[in-house]
Amino acid sequence: MLNSLSLASLQQPRWLAQEVDRRRSNSGRIRKAINDFAIHHRGVDDFAGRADRWMPSANGALTLCLARQIATVSLEHLCMELLERWLKPSLPVKAQIVEFRNDCFANNAYKQSLTSLPVLTHLRKDKASFRCVKVVPKDERSRLTSKSLLSSINARLTKQEWGVDFQGDLPGFHRALRRAAGLQNGSDFDISDFWSSCAREASRPPSSVFVDVGGKVERRATAPLHGNGYVRPPASWYYLLYLCLFVTGDRALVATTIEEDDESIRTLFLENIALIEEATGFAPLIVWLPHYSRRLNRVTGAPLDFTEIHPAVFQTGWDGRVTMPRDNATCYEAADHLLHEMALLPIPR
Repeated sequence: MLNSLSLASLQQPRWLAQEVDRRRSNSGRIRKAINDFAIHHRGVDDFAGRADRWMPSANGALTLCLARQIATVSLEHLCMELLERWLKPSLPVKAQIVEFRNDCFANNAYKQSLTSLPVLTHLRKDKASFRCVKVVPKDERSRLTSKSLLSSINARLTKQEWGVDFQGDLPGFHRALRRAAGLQNGSDFDISDFWSSCAREASRPPSSVFVDVGGKVERRATAPLHGNGYVRPPASWYYLLYLCLFVTGDRALVATTIEEDDESIRTLFLENIALIEEATGFAPLIVWLPHYSRRLNRVTGAPLDFTEIHPAVFQTGWDGRVTMPRDNATCYEAADHLLHEMALLPIPR
């Protein structure tokens, strides 16, 4: 059984470069196997070609894909920018947040961090204090449910010290934050329409889909696949295809170690990886990063989960105060170093 922590201990830049070369030297065979696999299991034709059209190669660079619903200025997302910088002397890479803006809101820590920003306010030894900056208008917060589309949620915030004065939708708000921090806007690749087109055109479509009804999601039989409007297949249908995106050596999935995940999620992940490896001879290429901090805790006692925002990122030159990891570190060690370096930056007063 896959042990992500064990694999993470092997993933130095040299290993990653060799793994990319190994896959690209078998590109034709892998692409054919992926296409045959996607047709057999989901009835989606030319899946490798679809993936290339959706996310073209970045001038031959390996695209490091962190899949999150919305690109933000959290410690985790900033780490991607610095990890790219650290890896570039060893191999050409491009860090990318892959968004899923038409996913639903949920009452979990990650999605709550999109609407109630956990902003670091004080650091002392191994304890971090933070305050939640709510960005959804007060009269709309009670209407947020697990059926609310993230792209339909309104956000509003004026914060002069961050250089932000925004009113609009939630994804647009986070793009404004990223611009204020001097980052790419993070909206280049939203996978929502990709899954919608796969579901609509599949000869073996999902038995039910989620449809947008006035900014709320409702589950319907597959009849709406052939109408207008957005549809989203369930994860149990698209997850197999999702992992197929990371086999050819053009893209690598950046993921947090799975040992800490819910058992049902871990099982779905592992079962689909095994199916893909059996069919193609290659498992999806996954770069493993820390799930949470083992050194810093919130004052509540819970470890930092890297959804936190450090206000120093809105100051020019914040990244110059972060020391780079040693050259022979693994990607996991490098990310751990960068995440903690950022968390420990002095907090502006």
